[in-house]
Amino acid sequence: MLSILKMLILGTMILLLVVGCSESSALTDSLQEDELFTTEEEAIKEYQSNVLEGILLMATKKGEQLFITNDRLKTFHISELVSSNGDYGIGKLTTDVSLKGTNGVSK
Repeated sequence: MLSILKMLILGTMILLLVVGCSESSALTDSLQEDELFTTEEEAIKEYQSNVLEGILLMATKKGEQLFITNDRLKTFHISELVSSNGDYGIGKLTTDVSLKGTNGVSK
């Protein structure tokens, strides 16, 4: 339960930093052809199969789908589901953030 809380707090902090920093079309252009799929479900399923630890899905008020991903021990990043010309993919919005050496949330 504590790790979910840490992910949520980290995600909120990072989300505040990256809001408005990335255009979806630029993010889609950065994806390789083998990272694009014909449906949202295919893109999400493929992304989930490549994640080593866990994913937390967040929906914004604008309808964007963001993924807080734990792909290595206490290392997180935020990705976004993007679409262009009927293709869907998940592009990384942030660099990896490490929580190594943290021992919980301070009061």
